[in-house]
Amino acid sequence: MKINTLILKITPIIFGLSIFILGFQHVYYRALNPALFPVTGKFPGLIFLVYISGIILMLCGIAAVIKKWRAPAFLLIGLIFLLSFLLVHLPILLGNIKNAMEWTGAFETFAILSGAFLFAVNSENSTSGTTYKMYDIMERISKLMFAISLVVFGIQHFQYGDFVATLIPGWIPFHLFWAYFVGGGFLASAISLIINVKQKLAMALLGIMFILWVILLHIPRVYNHATDRDELSSLLICLLMACISFLIMATHKDHFHVSSYTH
Repeated sequence: MKINTLILKITPIIFGLSIFILGFQHVYYRALNPALFPVTGKFPGLIFLVYISGIILMLCGIAAVIKKWRAPAFLLIGLIFLLSFLLVHLPILLGNIKNAMEWTGAFETFAILSGAFLFAVNSENSTSGTTYKMYDIMERISKLMFAISLVVFGIQHFQYGDFVATLIPGWIPFHLFWAYFVGGGFLASAISLIINVKQKLAMALLGIMFILWVILLHIPRVYNHATDRDELSSLLICLLMACISFLIMATHKDHFHVSSYTH
């Protein structure tokens, strides 16, 4: 089996299961994810929002695993995260532009919604001229959105390198170097996406980097902080980023082609 074919079979399943667990967290903890859905304060109907969003994310996650339901499932996931970005993150960010944590949460949300739309496009099977052009535009915009998120992540690694260095496991030497190195990797990947040069290589390396984070950083942190919801969320977000990176790598062609999953 070719590596691209394997990636196209595995990544939508991992993406869907990750979304399912994020939704399950809403229901289990009776609270929205503070990074991706940072609704603050209490208001009538909040608990309803918590449960309904959690259940919808769980259902979408399950549907994303089932081939015939993937396109609408990923589209709905993208719309949910788009609403969170526009209605929740942007007002908070504009109200406190220097809030580093909100920049991170906002553009993790932005990256996830871009990835969901990319999965939706590549789950659909249509040769209609009008639909083909719509998917082409949707793919280009989604890639640009992902690139913008990478730029934000990259800049943050240089702005807050000392803090990022504290997250690197103690047995790995030269913490600050790796913080800056990863930031440079984000920026280089973003440039590759924007100018469409060495895009397959850049996305392959980016995906590998995210997977290494999952193995070397997030799994040990989840193990050591098993009751900390945020640690598991961070692991899942990292997995989602890896899936998006590998999807772009596997579907990149000189000319856009729809329905990659059907080949």
